[in-house]
Amino acid sequence: MKVSLRHIKIVRNKYAMALPVTFLILLVSTLSIVSFTYYFSVEKVNSQGQTLKVSTAKESLISLSDEIISTLGQPGSSTKFDFVD
Repeated sequence: MKVSLRHIKIVRNKYAMALPVTFLILLVSTLSIVSFTYYFSVEKVNSQGQTLKVSTAKESLISLSDEIISTLGQPGSSTKFDFVD
């Protein structure tokens, strides 16, 4: 059986492309996993930060309400209240 040189080169070329294509697939899949994980963690941190801001605002309003009630009970009294951002 005689195998031509041209046939061997074609077979080698097909195998030669398998390794770079495999590395490209691995690179793209790894980058997509890292990107998804980064996006998910950033969104999680931002949502927790927003929850903390809402909680702080609620506490400030409760403190303001307490200050108003304590000031109303004393004639001629005043108070200063600062909101925290």
